Amino acid sequence: MKTYILITILCMLGVSYANSTHAITIIKPESVIPSIKDWKNQKLREFIMLSPKDFSKFIGRKMSVKEKISFTLMKANMKHALKKHSNITVSEYLAAQNKIGTVWWILIIAAGIFVLLFILVIILSLAGAGL
Repeated sequence: MKTYILITILCMLGVSYANSTHAITIIKPESVIPSIKDWKNQKLREFIMLSPKDFSKFIGRKMSVKEKISFTLMKANMKHALKKHSNITVSEYLAAQNKIGTVWWILIIAAGIFVLLFILVIILSLAGAGL
């Protein structure tokens, strides 16, 4: 009887020892939001470190999906501009950009679709004529 109790106690100790957990600490880097006062006068090197979430906190409103995508693309373009001009601010970068407006993009896309459809019609008419 004593051997069963001893075996039971040893099994319980083994299970409790095997189920021990260890504390894990996750260290997150400090947010860059408090260091930004006027984002247009920041250096590009500092500005491209912002995430869309940080920038939306800074501007005080939630960004739409379109704005988040635009922000990410703008940061990628800023990285390329940084290779050419290493000491440029955000306002200088924005002033140097030759942006095409939304209406122009819509017209360019519509013209591209028209040209593709025109080519498709020509190909189909040639195929129907037996050439």
